[in-house]
Amino acid sequence: MRGTHPSRRLGAGLLTAGLISLGLLPVPAQAAADTNLALGRAATAGGANGGYPASNVTDGSQQSYWEGPLGSFPQWVQVDLGTQVDL
Repeated sequence: MRGTHPSRRLGAGLLTAGLISLGLLPVPAQAAADTNLALGRAATAGGANGGYPASNVTDGSQQSYWEGPLGSFPQWVQVDLGTQVDL
């Protein structure tokens, strides 16, 4: 099996970094905003499955999550941010 040339990897990495810096590629959401506006806010949902309530959405932990009821569509979760915030 042939391996990838290091120069190709370097070129692809430099091209990607350049396109991101020019705004031509999307930046991951976490890198785009440093402030978690939903942290600790009230969350409501159309339902929940077992031990995965809507409050898990705003608890700040990457280990927990909200899960909608099985077989129920559409599934939704909503967070009240309180006031309008300009970023």
